[in-house]
Amino acid sequence: MTPGQPSGILILRFFSELNYSGVLHAISNAFQQQGKNLEDLRFICVSENYQPFAIAYCPDSRRDSAEFIELDILTWGKDNLRIRISQSQEIPENLFHKSNTTKADDSSNSNEFNVGEENTKSNTIKYDSDNSKELLRKIENIGKKLGSIEKILIGITTGYNKAFVIDENTREKLIKQDPNSRNLISRLPEPNGKWRCSSNYLLNILSSKIQKWPWSNILDESQAFMVFSKTYPAVCAHLEKHRYQLKTRARVHQGEYYWELAPRQLNEMTHRPKIIYRALANSMSASYDIHAGYPLSSLFFIPTSDLSLLAILNSSVFDWYANLRFTVSYTPQLSFKKKNMIQFPIPVRTEPDKAELTDYVEIIIQNPDSHDVNSIENDINQLVYNLYDLTPQEIKLIEEEFSK
Repeated sequence: MTPGQPSGILILRFFSELNYSGVLHAISNAFQQQGKNLEDLRFICVSENYQPFAIAYCPDSRRDSAEFIELDILTWGKDNLRIRISQSQEIPENLFHKSNTTKADDSSNSNEFNVGEENTKSNTIKYDSDNSKELLRKIENIGKKLGSIEKILIGITTGYNKAFVIDENTREKLIKQDPNSRNLISRLPEPNGKWRCSSNYLLNILSSKIQKWPWSNILDESQAFMVFSKTYPAVCAHLEKHRYQLKTRARVHQGEYYWELAPRQLNEMTHRPKIIYRALANSMSASYDIHAGYPLSSLFFIPTSDLSLLAILNSSVFDWYANLRFTVSYTPQLSFKKKNMIQFPIPVRTEPDKAELTDYVEIIIQNPDSHDVNSIENDINQLVYNLYDLTPQEIKLIEEEFSK
């Protein structure tokens, strides 16, 4: 099959173009879960009157995380120009239903879905009791908002993770083939459950806009590529396997040359200790990373060495609050995006408070598989309850509602 040749077409009929890209991701996710090869599918978006307004395809059917999938979407602009946008978005669930009016005389393999408008309101309250609402108001009036005391940053987008994200075996192979490959490989930290952090590796070829390379400023791309291949032959050979996908990435995801990553200014922040967590999850599972590394765009991170903050984010108080304030209608998961996280109230902590919480967190980090972790987490919860000045009745409310 030649690149770009479709083997299946789905016609999606929209009664509203609101959030159509989110719907595309929902459908992509559904087919992904059914084991279909998304690289063989093309989505044609049409209006209520069957006028096409967008085409979408998935250049890489491998999901890079449980929450994100990559789609290239072509939309029509003025004068019938096609505008290409590559998107890495949350996957909305249950946003579509199969049409009961699919034409019976359609002899093609196409399928049609009728898609209505979706209300994607966030910050809805799951618990309706007056006591819950009163406690929520109390917590929100405590301390300072997280966004006022810490930076919250999103990870990087490669545009094609399959090329740039490598495992330990590939890393060792590239370095064995060419020791200079080590200069292009960075850690790629990610949460591995609550508290712990694991990592793959990133081929971190910064854009020539911010990094001077031997091939920088060579106008002819083929000549620049020859210099790149001689400077880093092993990495070049690895990326050449994905030449088509790299060259057809959205321009916003590329550097000056197609084998480079997009320009970004995260270097200083990613070299600091940081709290890392997923943008979408059933509950907060924050971890701590002390090494230099670039998280992917499915993750957010807070550059800080304050382990007492990590304790608060992994506490029952935070999970209870998130279940009230961080819900979205298109997925059962919670959204820990920056717009939500910056609003979370952080209580005032004395130095002894910070030290006590930090001691507990350090014990867990040293041995996250210990049988004592649950007990230590309960101790952390009690300290956090005290910081929010919760009464026994309020603590009971949180624990009972959270257990549901």
